[in-house]
Amino acid sequence: MTEAAGGVSGAGALETVLAMCAAGRSGTVVVEGAAGCGRSRLLGAVAERAGAAGALVLRAAATKEGLRTPLGVLRQAVGSAPASALGRIGPEHRALREEAVREFCARLCALAVEGPVVLCVDDVQYADPQSLRYLDHLARHARPAAVLLVVTVAAHAQERHAAAVAELTGRAGVRRIALGLLSPREVADAVGGRSARAAEESYRISGGNPALLRALLQEDDADGTVGFAPDGPFAGAVAACLDRCGPAAVASARAVAVLGAGAAEPVLARMLGTGTPGAGLAALRACGVLHGLRFGHPAVRDVVLALAAPRTRAGLHRRAALALREAQAPAAVVAGHFLAPVAQGVRRPVRPGDLEVLRDVAEELLAQRLPEEAGRILGLAHDVCPDAVTRAAVELRRAEISLWPGSPAAVVEREPLTAPEQRVAALAARGLTNRQIAAGLLLSVSTVQQRLTRIYRKLRIRGRQELPQALVQGARADAVAG
Repeated sequence: MTEAAGGVSGAGALETVLAMCAAGRSGTVVVEGAAGCGRSRLLGAVAERAGAAGALVLRAAATKEGLRTPLGVLRQAVGSAPASALGRIGPEHRALREEAVREFCARLCALAVEGPVVLCVDDVQYADPQSLRYLDHLARHARPAAVLLVVTVAAHAQERHAAAVAELTGRAGVRRIALGLLSPREVADAVGGRSARAAEESYRISGGNPALLRALLQEDDADGTVGFAPDGPFAGAVAACLDRCGPAAVASARAVAVLGAGAAEPVLARMLGTGTPGAGLAALRACGVLHGLRFGHPAVRDVVLALAAPRTRAGLHRRAALALREAQAPAAVVAGHFLAPVAQGVRRPVRPGDLEVLRDVAEELLAQRLPEEAGRILGLAHDVCPDAVTRAAVELRRAEISLWPGSPAAVVEREPLTAPEQRVAALAARGLTNRQIAAGLLLSVSTVQQRLTRIYRKLRIRGRQELPQALVQGARADAVAG
């Protein structure tokens, strides 16, 4: 049986569990919900009130780090019992001998003779497989003893032992309580006497997630004005929700954050290398972090990106550029992603396999009269050229683009250079030696020297050291066409 409990405190769900405890009933209760929806808070309230009512409460909290610790969850539970009540966890328990499993269950049921026993396990999706074996046996065989197993499980959990968790939590007879997001009305009640506009904004930003709403109210001004500190409560709550949503959700959130307005599920699938990004997106939507393919507030996107290292963000932008290119996005959009890491201080954000894409994007930018962007893209291409010939070809094209009308290398009226002279001048201005220029243009070193002499005369300069500035100030804008 599944009951929905979307209220601010989950009061209905709490009373359901406590009623089972007071009646001395055995069974398993599964509290399920997305990150931040109050699973742990509800379990804590159950433990506190059950203990106050006279029940023996055993508690354990599974963690991602504890997945590899055999019997870690069981040891926590035993450690929370009165001294010597359940004995010690020894080698026979770790070996999962059937008699040891049965003996442990019998001891726990014996404790229930004096009063109800409530075993609370938080985030059971992270429980180690050995502990899961004991919990599963207890859930099957504790009846009719007054032993109540209450576990919380994250919605959309995708952990290594998902099958074992599903077996524990999904069998017939398990009482399931689903904690959902708050409704707009519940958010309005939670924000108290604030204006209707402030309540609507609080719902939009938090998505109805109770944890995000609590953090939001800590930073929100009384009039509903929103402003978040990078290390404030709201940023911390978003980071915690992402962590508890799992790796697939974190990857999806990062992809959406990098793509921005260009986010679409087919592009996301290409970025993530999956057939569909459904699992990660479902977890983000379930906890209110994502609305469709948009975050509720720019601060959420900022937190998502801030949690990734610069090199990780660079990799995301590169994958976004390639995915958008495959989706036939405009060249300027693709270029923006290729270039974004450079602005963030990351060197060489592309790989050798991207060379042809970069060159194609540069030509499209040039056709759209965007020579500056084209030149910057070819700068990235230059860094990943596999050999000297390719590098010289890319360098030559960059040199040509530097003289393109509208490029930053603005030019003034002087005696025009011929097209062959322009190529030599541009390469020389970039610091290539005569021998390197000759190899790149398939000329003799003598021919390069002769052309440089004519170039110096036409530009009215004395030598190579003045050439870069002379090209900026003195070459004609239409020289490429000549």
